[in-house]
Amino acid sequence: MLAFSTFALVALLGSEEPVKATPVQVRRTTAITDNAPPAAEPPPHLTPEPLLIPHPTFEAGAVVVGDRRAHLAGGPSFRVTLRDGNLLMAGSLDWAIALSGGRTLLLGGGGVVRDVLRRFEVYGLGLGGIDAVNGPPVGLYPVIALRLGGNWNAKHWLVKTAGLSTTVAYDVPYLWARTSPAEGLSVSLTAAAAFELGR
Repeated sequence: MLAFSTFALVALLGSEEPVKATPVQVRRTTAITDNAPPAAEPPPHLTPEPLLIPHPTFEAGAVVVGDRRAHLAGGPSFRVTLRDGNLLMAGSLDWAIALSGGRTLLLGGGGVVRDVLRRFEVYGLGLGGIDAVNGPPVGLYPVIALRLGGNWNAKHWLVKTAGLSTTVAYDVPYLWARTSPAEGLSVSLTAAAAFELGR
């Protein structure tokens, strides 16, 4: 009896035809879809802004380094800078050579830059790094430095800026040396031209 009832129920359900939409219902549904309001856009303050990464600038030039021991050395200077508004990050490599030795300064740090006049900017940087002294005496020292400089905007298709800077560096271990602490002081003067990497 139960099997017969189940068979009858299945036959009854299988005999029903699916309900088909009438042309009027189709037109009404299409009209509702066409007249639907567009999706709401997020408020401007919630829209994420694209991340703009400033292009680095490559500088090449010449440097002259002097210290308290009356050692003068000169050679090439290379720098990479990255400016974002009034913030400036920089890394530099100064390779100064002399008959009585020389030194290599590898520095990096950051600071501020300001535009003055129409095509001129000034900047100040706090730096740290390594001073490799070829002698005398020979040594590899941690160093802190302060750099002040200015750049002139050349607006040339090849050269972006040309500028001068001076760097005062101090070899930290000389603070505890038996000799005069001033022995660890060096001053360098650099002239360089800048080229923008990428467009």
